[in-house]
Amino acid sequence: NNNINNNINNNINNNNINHNNNKDDNSMPDYKKLFQYVVANHIRYKAPLFNMPGNVQIGKEFGLHFFEPRYRLLISEVMAHYPVSFRRGEPIVAQKHLLHNKFPTFLYVNHSPLAARTPACIVQVQQCIIFPDGTADVFLMP
Repeated sequence: NNNINNNINNNINNNNINHNNNKDDNSMPDYKKLFQYVVANHIRYKAPLFNMPGNVQIGKEFGLHFFEPRYRLLISEVMAHYPVSFRRGEPIVAQKHLLHNKFPTFLYVNHSPLAARTPACIVQVQQCIIFPDGTADVFLMP
C-alpha cells in the first residue's frame, strides 16, 4: 500500500500525469492531478465506440442520425437488450433489472486522433428510432 502511494506521489511530483502537455498544468492542484492519473491509468470502460468530431457538453442532450453501416450495427447492438418500444421512439426509462447499465450507453469520441488517451465521454441513449433500413435517430445525454 505504501508502494502504491509512493508511486502516485512520485508521478504527481514528477508531473508524469500531464497528458495534455500544457505548461499551465504545474499550477493544477494535486487532487486534480491525482484524479487525472487514476482515470488515465486505472479505469477501463468497455463499450461500443462512436467516433466523430463534434462538440459535446456534459449534461446537455444532443441528437445524431446514424446512417453508416458500422453505426447502424452499433446502435442495434446497444439497443438489443432493451424493449422493442425503446427502439421505436418511446422515451427510454431506467432499466433497474439490468446490473451494469440502466440506460443504453456507448462511448463517444469527438476528438482526433483516436488513440489510447484520446478524451471521450460515455453517452446514454435517451430516445432512439431505428428505421426499417437500419438507420437511426438517437437523442443522447453525455
